[in-house]
Amino acid sequence: MPKPWLDESLDFYHSLARRLCEGHLSSAEAAAESRRVHPSPAAVERLRAEAEQRIWRAPQEGWAMAHIACAVARELGCDLLQAECALTLAGALNVLGRFAEAVSILNSVTGHFLTHGRPDLASRCYSEIVLARTSLGEFEVARTALTRARDILTGLDDPLAQARCNRAEGLFYQERNRYSEAVALLRQAGDAFAAAGYDGEAALTWCDLAYNLRYIDPQEALFWLDKARCIPVLGGSRVHTARCDYILAVIYEELNRYAESLILCRQARAVLGEEGLDFLAAFCDLCQGIVHYRLNQYDAALQTLSRARTSYAARALSSHVAMCDLNTAVVLYATNRYAEALELYERVAEEALAEGRVLRAARCHTNMGLCYDRLGRYDRALALHDRARQAFLEAGSPVYAALCQENLAGTFRRLGRHQTALLHYQQAREIFAREGMPVYEARCDTHLADLYLAWGQHEQALASLEQARATCQREGMAVYVAACDREMARVGLEMGRGDKAHALLAQAKAAFNEKGLLVDAVLCDLAAGEVHLSQGEATEAARLFKEALEVLAPGFPDEAWRAWYGLGRCALFQGDRPRALEHWLSAVELTSQIRAGLPTERLSGGFFASRRRLYEDTLELALEMEATEQALAVAEASKAQTFLALRARPQDEAWTGWWSWRDDPYLGELLSQERRLRREMESLRRELKLVEADEAGPILRREGELQSDQPQALARLVELSRAYEEVVERVRWAAPDWVKAYFPMPFSVQALRQAVMARLSVRWACLSYYVLDDLLVTFYLDGQHLTAHRRPLNAYDRLALRQCTDPARDFRELIYRGALRGHRIPG
Repeated sequence: MPKPWLDESLDFYHSLARRLCEGHLSSAEAAAESRRVHPSPAAVERLRAEAEQRIWRAPQEGWAMAHIACAVARELGCDLLQAECALTLAGALNVLGRFAEAVSILNSVTGHFLTHGRPDLASRCYSEIVLARTSLGEFEVARTALTRARDILTGLDDPLAQARCNRAEGLFYQERNRYSEAVALLRQAGDAFAAAGYDGEAALTWCDLAYNLRYIDPQEALFWLDKARCIPVLGGSRVHTARCDYILAVIYEELNRYAESLILCRQARAVLGEEGLDFLAAFCDLCQGIVHYRLNQYDAALQTLSRARTSYAARALSSHVAMCDLNTAVVLYATNRYAEALELYERVAEEALAEGRVLRAARCHTNMGLCYDRLGRYDRALALHDRARQAFLEAGSPVYAALCQENLAGTFRRLGRHQTALLHYQQAREIFAREGMPVYEARCDTHLADLYLAWGQHEQALASLEQARATCQREGMAVYVAACDREMARVGLEMGRGDKAHALLAQAKAAFNEKGLLVDAVLCDLAAGEVHLSQGEATEAARLFKEALEVLAPGFPDEAWRAWYGLGRCALFQGDRPRALEHWLSAVELTSQIRAGLPTERLSGGFFASRRRLYEDTLELALEMEATEQALAVAEASKAQTFLALRARPQDEAWTGWWSWRDDPYLGELLSQERRLRREMESLRRELKLVEADEAGPILRREGELQSDQPQALARLVELSRAYEEVVERVRWAAPDWVKAYFPMPFSVQALRQAVMARLSVRWACLSYYVLDDLLVTFYLDGQHLTAHRRPLNAYDRLALRQCTDPARDFRELIYRGALRGHRIPG
């Protein structure tokens, strides 16, 4: 064909492609019109080659040109040319996010390349299939295609085909959160594309590289992004500039430069929307949603996340929809909508585990733990945080592991395990400081202040809060500033600065109300009620406590009891002791309900210890009012709860009767640790000397008289016992279905009498005890009488109580036997 004919054909095809791209023609109409010109293989090949280059500058135009090339190639009836055009079209569809269409085309043409002796193009087909299947969440199919691509390239010296395969595998690892492996492969691919002169593919690969590097080394990510942005062949491309702006936005989000990130996201989204690239625009919406959340702009976050979700759902991209749902749940949690957040987290976690996305599931698990924490389900919270932390540690993701550790610390703090919480907060804060995350450091400082307050270290608490508040103010985090103000008010109350506390709480409540955070605003009312009460303003305090109860009572028992306790103090201030006792009994009932759901004795005991004042105030008031039955009920509710028993222990192995753990690596590792520690303890106990008989002397001895002739072995046994206790406790958080929990019912004198008299025909009596400050309160109950007796404790009583309640079993035996040297006495 003479050159003018070729040029005329190309001009006609270009015109058709423009009309198709602009929406003036449908795909079918464009294909029909392409038949008006006599088809030429040379023209089709030229058009296909131009489409290949155009995909990186203007994907929609590249797609339109590839579509016309395919239509003309079909008319020519040349299988190989038709397959090459189809491959180009599929590549364009992948760039546009139309993955299902791409897969359909690729499946139909791959065999043609193998038949015609083009293994390089067959491998490229499989690489494109990997990209499409990965984005569709079909990882096993993607893995199979990746293996096929690698097999075809075995023994083939084709750097370009290798580069395409490497890029596909890198993006596969990206979706699996294996960023280090992704980075290595993408770096190789980018270099190979650049060396071969495929600058468009090199630039896109460097963008992918920067995206992955933001988790590992944000500064290096910026270097590769600049390199991608400066590729001359893409100069003036609005789409490429927008793509680079989006990548820069996500890097800035990782660097906590939220305001700049938001500007870049909006710029990129505007361009991509105008270009009709809705799939790429949805990524900008997703990023905007995350940044709005970081800036406490929750309504805007929900709007942009919803827009992204709609776009992904229209393309049946379930994995991308799940990303939107996960981030939406994060915002719902932040706005106190815990039930809705939990529902989303559970669904996303289930889907993630089914797809093998372990780290996405881990993110869901720790966020679910936060919801359960706010709802007073501390057992579930601990199990989920611990499981997620372990997953992130195994994946080499220290920042996410630190976030889980911060969450664990929060739950331990609310359970009264303050030293454990302190350790977790300090370790998490060190990681946040090392990674340059000032807002997260400030968040830890805010929570650390709560620990200092519990220990009476008011000045240190205030200093910690002031530092956290300054950081959050500088970073524009209005909600975090309000949280600091609320905590500073609580510290101020303890320091006798009630007037300043009122101003801080009013300021914090206004900020929470502006963001629609009802529960957080009500917690300000609760704190304000406590301030009013400290100033003798019982009427105003009672009003605030009642209003707080309306919000907190339905779903927040560990906050609601504080309102009941405050109402009781108000009633007592006003001289109404019966009403005060009624309110305090309601508070005791709420805390008892929470405590009953804790799966280990240590958690139960720590929870009670941090709320002991409530129980003792209630007990003392009941005794003063001679309300002996209510006093006994409080004493029984306060008792240590050793209510857990194994369902089965076959073959002397505590856990091996339950085989489902083999499908759970996290639980399997815990059980492996349990077995190792148990066997080591048993071995050590056998090595300790055995004493045949007790020496003469009192059963109880002074601490200085208790000695062992094997101190190193006994110290090692104590160390092992503590480690074993920690592991078993974690197993019991994680596997509540393996144990039978005997949760205590609310105590009832009448029910006890009926139960005993139904079983005993003789006269009977029961005793119950409570140590109340310097008094030992003894309750006597029989079929007709209930009395309470109080007597002062002497020094010998205190020593006996302290020693017999030591948590280490071996020490208890040492105390009671007196002559024991570290091994249980036979008989």
